[in-house]
Amino acid sequence: MKVNFLPDKDNFHIITYKEITDLKKKVCIILLSLVLSGGLFALDTIWSVSMYGTVILAEGINGEDQDDVLAGGGFGRIRFSVGGTSDDNNFGGIFSLEMTGGDVYGGMNSGYPMEDGMPVAAYGYAWWKPIEYFQLLIGYEPYGLFPVEGVALWMFHQRAGDTGTAFQGWVNYSGNNQYNRVFYEGFRDPGAVFSFYPADGLAIEIGIPLFGDTYLFTGTKSTTNKAWDIYGKTNAQISYFIDGIGRLAITYAGNLGNDFILENDDDPWSDTNPVISANTASIFGYLGINAFDNLSLDFGAGYQLRYGDIVDADTNTKITYNPPIAVGFAAAWQGYDFGLKTRVMGLFAESWDEESNSGTSTNTKGDIVVLADIMPYINFGESFRFFLNGGITYNKPDGGNASYGWHINPYFTVSTDWGATSFHAGFLFGARDTKDKIYNWSVPVAISVSF
Repeated sequence: MKVNFLPDKDNFHIITYKEITDLKKKVCIILLSLVLSGGLFALDTIWSVSMYGTVILAEGINGEDQDDVLAGGGFGRIRFSVGGTSDDNNFGGIFSLEMTGGDVYGGMNSGYPMEDGMPVAAYGYAWWKPIEYFQLLIGYEPYGLFPVEGVALWMFHQRAGDTGTAFQGWVNYSGNNQYNRVFYEGFRDPGAVFSFYPADGLAIEIGIPLFGDTYLFTGTKSTTNKAWDIYGKTNAQISYFIDGIGRLAITYAGNLGNDFILENDDDPWSDTNPVISANTASIFGYLGINAFDNLSLDFGAGYQLRYGDIVDADTNTKITYNPPIAVGFAAAWQGYDFGLKTRVMGLFAESWDEESNSGTSTNTKGDIVVLADIMPYINFGESFRFFLNGGITYNKPDGGNASYGWHINPYFTVSTDWGATSFHAGFLFGARDTKDKIYNWSVPVAISVSF
């Protein structure tokens, strides 16, 4: 199964460098106007700017007709954010202006040449908390609200993963490394979040993707934003945190199902395999334990609800799809000068039934997939940290031979504050499938700055 989180280029405006300059001027004028009018003095305001860029000094794929040594790079992201809260902490908000992409590097392929400019996005949210038991948030946070992931997702490689210095594991063609099928990444749609805090440690979060065209905004009747469709995509979570012990959470994600890929050819990684839309809801369970000194443990499970009566228009075949059960575990231990992170996940019990017009039916079982990563690291002084990042993959088709993948990825960082502003450099060597005898290697170098 493949999940496609890649952006649609048609939804972006390609902004030129001249437009970026003009936009900076407009933002400065707006902020200056707010300051002069007293608008910002009523808030405790926080500013931040972050950016990172990566160059690939050399890379290659050996074992097929791609033996040439290549090089490249790009600027991954420039983000400006400003936010604040009122003196009584009842109101607050944040605004971000972000430019992303620019050529290909480190597994990130924006498809936008740097000389044509960078895609730009503006997003943010405002919140109101009239009492300590309730908060309403309206807006958009593309990196997720109320996530439950521990160290299994972004926290595993952190900024080194953003820059591509840290290899995050072999992915399918759509860029998903599957761990987000076990751990909930957060509510990532524009809309509203209703938060309730009825008791100490207990939180209830309800995210509804309400943004869209309505008569109020357009003056015409919308044919797409049906209320039932919108509320059917609600994300709801209940979590309980016990100080000194850990956290328990259950999440229902009404719009995080994965599209079903019919692997009709011999290459399961091919983007030519037909996609059958099966975007049903998913359920996540999480247990995080922090009762031990310097050690955190994360246990997760995810399941996409069964989807039936999918019709493949090309073959006029009715399909009933039973998604796999996803389970996983992550751990992080931090000593004085030494640390270790590890994570493991598996996909099991996937199957689908196909029934043709002639009445012929077949049952197909999906692959058993296991991924494992381990990353010890050591500090040298106050700013230099060395990581030995490595991992394996196991894929066992029903009735077929298992395939294996692996990677070794040593890298180091030189930081001012362990990651916010740092220099990264590393080396990657590995194979997605040992049966193919195709090996990848790369030498990435990156700089990330935040202030």
